Amino acid sequence: MVFLLRQLYDLVLIDAGAHVTPVQAAAVEVADEVVQVVTPDLVSLRALRRNVGWWESLGVRKPDAVRVLVNRHTSADEVQFDAVRQLSPAPVLATSVPHLGRNLETAMNSRSPHLVESENWWRALRAVGDELHVLRAVPGAQVPAANARRRSLRPGSRRSSDAGTETAAPSSRAGRRAAPAAQSGAVSVELLGALPVLLLVLLTLAQLAAASLTYVWAGHGAAAAAREAAVAPYDIAAAQAAVREAVPSSVAHTMHVTITRNGAASGEVGVRVRTPVPLLLPGLGSPWDITVDRRVVTEP
Repeated sequence: MVFLLRQLYDLVLIDAGAHVTPVQAAAVEVADEVVQVVTPDLVSLRALRRNVGWWESLGVRKPDAVRVLVNRHTSADEVQFDAVRQLSPAPVLATSVPHLGRNLETAMNSRSPHLVESENWWRALRAVGDELHVLRAVPGAQVPAANARRRSLRPGSRRSSDAGTETAAPSSRAGRRAAPAAQSGAVSVELLGALPVLLLVLLTLAQLAAASLTYVWAGHGAAAAAREAAVAPYDIAAAQAAVREAVPSSVAHTMHVTITRNGAASGEVGVRVRTPVPLLLPGLGSPWDITVDRRVVTEP
C-alpha cells in the first residue's frame, strides 16, 4: 500500500503509533524519513529510547537515521531543550513546536488548521519542513487571513523573508519529486519480477476451480446414470443419454459410463462415471481422471 501511495503523491505521512508492532516496524523500514515526536518529559524520552532500541535490534532503522521532534515546548519546562538533546539517542531537530494549549482546541475540533492564529506555530512548522526538506504545497505562508492583513501593514522585512522562501521553492520541489520518480521506477521493476509468480498462482487457482467443477458435474452425471440403470440395468446407451441430459454438452462428451452387476440375488448394480480433468493450458492432455461411483437396486 505504501508503494502505491508513493506513486500517487509526492509526500506521504504515516502515523505509525507509539508502540513497536510488526506493521509499525515495516513502515519504519520503508520510510525515507522517520521523525519521532516527543514531549519534554522523562516518560516520553524513555519511550523514545525504547522504540529506537527496538528498531535497531530488529534491523529496520539505526538511531542516527531517526529524527526527534520536540512537541509542546515551553520555557517553563523542567526538561529543557538542551537536556532533551543530551538524553536522546537520535539527532534532535533544531526546531521545536511550541505549546499553545487551548489555542489549538478550536482548530482540532473543527479539523481546520487555518483557524490557528499563532504566528509562532506556523513559523515552527515551516522551520520543521525546511529541516526535513519538505516544501509546502502552496507557496507562501499558510496563516489565517487576519494575520496576513496584519503583516501587510508592516514594513518589508517579513515580506522579503517570505519572498526568499518562495524563490527557493522550485528547486526544493524538484528535488522532492526526483526521489519519488526513481522510487516508482524501482517499484515497476519489482512488480515486473513478481508478475510471473502472480500469473502462476492465478493459473493454479483456476485449475483447482476447474477440477472442482468437473467433480461436481461427474457426480450429477453418475446420479442420472444410476436412475436410468435402475430401470434398464444393462442399457449403457440409455445411461449415456441420461448423462448428456444432466450435464452440459462440453463436459458430457468426455464422460464414460460403465455398469457392473454387484449381486444377482440382490439386484444391485454399480454405475461408474469417469471423466478427465480439463487443463487450462492448450495443447496438453490431462493426466488426471475423476471417477464417481454410484450403487442402485434395479426395479423388479
